[in-house]
Amino acid sequence: MIGCSLAEYEEKRENGYMAFVHPGDSGRLDTLIRRYSSDAQDDRVSVELRIRRQDGEYVSSLFNGTLVTEQDGSRVMYCVIMDISAQAKLTEELQLSQKRYEMLMEQTGDSIFEVNVKDRKITASHQFQD
Repeated sequence: MIGCSLAEYEEKRENGYMAFVHPGDSGRLDTLIRRYSSDAQDDRVSVELRIRRQDGEYVSSLFNGTLVTEQDGSRVMYCVIMDISAQAKLTEELQLSQKRYEMLMEQTGDSIFEVNVKDRKITASHQFQD
């Protein structure tokens, strides 16, 4: 996912795992880790993060982990990190499409209404309401 060999990963990891996390996400991850480093009751964690690839680009990722107390009393987090960049792009495109739709609804001079059959609700433009 990050595009480097195990040896390259190990070399970069010596600088700390935060070297792989987008600066905008590092505070959230740090808070999460501190919370789970204490004696938190919930032992599962799930957070979306941007992870830096070898080429410097960031990949949207889902970080799922479980905190385990080992027999010697040490606490270890076992994690799975999944690439969710395709889903993140779709979500971004959907939000942009929604904004365009809302702008069109506000700017049109026509009366427009939308029927949500499943929820049995009708949404109308301001012109329709007037």
